[in-house]
Amino acid sequence: MNNNDRMLDAIRTGRLNRRQFGHLLAGLGVVVTSTAYGGPAAADEEQPTFFTWATMDVPDFFPTYVAKHGVPPKFAVFGDQDEAILKVRGGFKPDVVYPQSYTIRRWHEAGLVEPIDTSKLSNWDDIFPSLRGLDGVQIDGETVWVPTDWGLSSVLVRTDLAPDYAKADTWDILWDKKYSGRLAALDSMADAVGAAALHAGVNAYNMSEDDVAKVRAALVEQRPLLRFYSNDPTTLQQALTSGEIVAANTWNDSYVSMKAQGLPVRYMRPKQGIMAWVGGLSIVKGTPHKELAHEVIDAYLDRKARAFGMSQYGYGSATAGGFAAVDDATLQRLDLPRDPADLLAKSIVQVPMKNQNAIQQMFEQVKQGM
Repeated sequence: MNNNDRMLDAIRTGRLNRRQFGHLLAGLGVVVTSTAYGGPAAADEEQPTFFTWATMDVPDFFPTYVAKHGVPPKFAVFGDQDEAILKVRGGFKPDVVYPQSYTIRRWHEAGLVEPIDTSKLSNWDDIFPSLRGLDGVQIDGETVWVPTDWGLSSVLVRTDLAPDYAKADTWDILWDKKYSGRLAALDSMADAVGAAALHAGVNAYNMSEDDVAKVRAALVEQRPLLRFYSNDPTTLQQALTSGEIVAANTWNDSYVSMKAQGLPVRYMRPKQGIMAWVGGLSIVKGTPHKELAHEVIDAYLDRKARAFGMSQYGYGSATAGGFAAVDDATLQRLDLPRDPADLLAKSIVQVPMKNQNAIQQMFEQVKQGM
């Protein structure tokens, strides 16, 4: 088993998450690059660089590109979106990057991405229409971001330890004083503030001053009930497994991992709404490999690549072909429908929040007890 296989196995079993591994690498203060392939060095030197989450730097995501060029693109990895933006602004020059639905406008406003010619993407029309129409795909009349995959953010509950929520679907469990000290939340503005907004009954992405005050009050109320905040899904999984906590806001890969272990868990579809993040690819402004960058994006959208992403990482494909290429057993394991259109339509996609910097500061103050 090679290093990439070990990494993927660790993700599947919940021992390592791409964000967790990325944060470990980010602590080193370096951009990690690799070819992840034993192809000809001369050919590799001409390949564009794909800047993505750690552990996502594998050739399996680019089957058509490898078939054509004999090698995958070069890879560089980041620990989180803030780190990625800062490094590109600081002079690092990849060719293709992986923004997410709640950060693409920050990438664009920083002048880091350039228009994409969708006529060069054979798989463009295979992307679900609801995702092609997301905020941030087009900005100022130009396509700057191509959705590729997505995941959910909801409540994962131990049904044996919180039996009164074994069939209930609500964010309110994370404010239930009965379970004080046995709850946890993601240390992420997109998730924690988004959940508090749903609990408070306001739109997280267009909050008035009064709305912000309501969300702050909900976060302040919740803080003493939490065992901890964490941006490490493995920490959340371990605490749920041991019974240290009974419920937490997690991404759906945590549910897939714990379900595979045979634990009595349930991933809620809250009545207030389930959140979803969407990941996608953009071309870095000024790339000298514009044509190859389009090929990288198209290869990443290929049905085999999307099926690989679903089966190995547990996230949904942005394309119909990706869903068609996985079997029913995989969908059952991921708890995803064959046609995700209804689920996506009912999900609240995480997009940039109005006055995002001020809201981030508010969230940090609440966490610090200010």
